[in-house]
Amino acid sequence: MFYQKTANNSISKRGLAVLLIVVLMFSMCSFFSLTEAYGAEDPAVTVVNPMDGSTVYSSSLLISVKLTAPETIRVNLYKQVKNDADGKPVPLTIDEWNKVQSEKTAIVSGAAIATEPSIQVLQGWVMDTVFFTSTNNLAFFTKKVENLSGGVYKVKIDTMGSGDAVLYTTEQVVFIKEKAAQPVQANVFENSQTGTVSFLQNLLKSIFGR
Repeated sequence: MFYQKTANNSISKRGLAVLLIVVLMFSMCSFFSLTEAYGAEDPAVTVVNPMDGSTVYSSSLLISVKLTAPETIRVNLYKQVKNDADGKPVPLTIDEWNKVQSEKTAIVSGAAIATEPSIQVLQGWVMDTVFFTSTNNLAFFTKKVENLSGGVYKVKIDTMGSGDAVLYTTEQVVFIKEKAAQPVQANVFENSQTGTVSFLQNLLKSIFGR
C-alpha cells in the first residue's frame, strides 16, 4: 500500500510538471506572437526617404518607400501638434519633441516618477491617405508633399492585410525647417539634408544595403 501511494504521488507530480511546461510554452508563444504582430516593423518595407530623425530644409517633402514583397501599404503623413491653453492645436516645436522623447525614455527605464510625458502629442492632418499595392518583389512608392511649414512630421506606413487589418506599422520622424535656416557650409552627407540630394543618397543605400 505504501509503495502504491508513493508511485501515485510520483505520477501526479510528473503530470503536474508536464502541465506547467505546456502552460509555460503556450504563454511564451502567445507573448512572441503579440510582440511580432504589434511591435515589429515590416521587413519588406523600407522608407528610403526621409531618413528617420533627419532634417529637411524645404517646404516640400519627398516620401519614397521600397517594397520587396507583393503587398498593400497605407501611407500617411502627420504633423506633430499639441493643444494650447485654449484647446486649439498648435505645432509641436523640435525642442518639445525632444523633451517628450527624453521623458518617455525615463518613464520606460523607471527613472521618472511620472507615468506619462508632460506634453500630449497629437497627430495633425497633412494629406489624404494613400494606398499603394505592389504585385512583385520590388516596387517603389513615391509622393511629393508640398507647402509644408516648419515643425515635426511623422511618416506612417501601415502594411495592410485582409479586412483592413494592419499587419505591420513603420514610422519615420523628420524635422522640417525653412531653407533660410540651412547652414551655409552644410555637408550633403550629414544627417541634415535637402530634398533631392537626400532622396538620391537614401535610394542608393536602400538598393545596395543599409
